Amino acid sequence: DNGSNSGSAYVFNYDPQTGISQANNFLNKLSADNYPNPFIEETTIRYSIKKASHVKVLIFNLKGQILNIVVDENKSPGLHEIKWDGSDRHGNVVTPGLYYYGIFIENGSLVKSALKI
Repeated sequence: DNGSNSGSAYVFNYDPQTGISQANNFLNKLSADNYPNPFIEETTIRYSIKKASHVKVLIFNLKGQILNIVVDENKSPGLHEIKWDGSDRHGNVVTPGLYYYGIFIENGSLVKSALKI
């Protein structure tokens, strides 16, 4: 480990009935990355799901506030791509900085970072 968190993924999947995290199994259901990263004007978020699911892709700032919803629809299994143009939901271009994108499916979520320069 070189101390870099580039490409780090944070998995949140918790069963309130059993109290057991399904993170290891969940990692096989969803994967994501974005390119270029860092980016100047836009970045492409690529994600893959193993099963058909309702998918939301949200853009967050460092405070955890939702800036934009770039996907909110049912998707088939497989690889999907969406471009984020670096804007908020009102069309305003966000300032350079660190942002997070979250991919939310029916059984969990994956959150990764994107750096706008």
